[in-house]
Amino acid sequence: AVAAALGIDLAGIADTFQILSLRGKSENLATLDKFFRQIKPGQYSVIAIDALYRALPPGCEENSNEDMRDVYNRIDQISETTKAGIVTVHHSSKGLQSEKNITDVGSGAGAISRTVDVHCVIRAHEETDCAVMESRIRSGAQPEPMGLRWRYPVWIPDPTLDVERLATKSRRGSKKADTGDATGTPGYMAVVEHATEEPKPIGWFSARATGGKDHVARSLLRQACAVGAIHLWPGKKARDPERWATVPPGLE
Repeated sequence: AVAAALGIDLAGIADTFQILSLRGKSENLATLDKFFRQIKPGQYSVIAIDALYRALPPGCEENSNEDMRDVYNRIDQISETTKAGIVTVHHSSKGLQSEKNITDVGSGAGAISRTVDVHCVIRAHEETDCAVMESRIRSGAQPEPMGLRWRYPVWIPDPTLDVERLATKSRRGSKKADTGDATGTPGYMAVVEHATEEPKPIGWFSARATGGKDHVARSLLRQACAVGAIHLWPGKKARDPERWATVPPGLE
């Protein structure tokens, strides 16, 4: 579903990644040591461990600085022997995270915050089905926050989303709509929200999003296409009208 939404031929990339499901296998970083040592250096560019708390060895306490120091020393060893970057998926503490520093969102010992090279967090926005992704890098330029809108099965970047408006107890679950810019011009999400897997012509979007103004709808559709939020279906013949859909041409 994700590949189709992104216009990716799944068969064409199937050999470039591997998923190893360990659910119910009672494996952890200690028992997987032999497995990691069998990986040839450079065989993988990235290895993701999802989720870290399920891979902790028995007796390891997430809130113990000493235990988590040893865990990340082991992760460093995996990276060194495989020559791959290691991504660990970690959980936050309970409740809203808007008042915390990015490096403090992850639950557990402070050693986790201090050890990793990059923190990347996704926190709820005040608008429904929206979030803000932020990162902190130990060394190097810091990325700008990115507004995201959830449209199954992917997150769609939305530069019009105010990244400062994280969800708080007083603003959680707001139904605020995408208002576009200060002049009242709608944002491109106004047309994306009406897109379907079945390609629709310009009139479909202008009637629902811009009060019948085809030129405004066309401009918004082009913006949405530029960020991958919607896909253009060119006419098969020169006189055939253009159409737009949530999936790329050929993946309807």
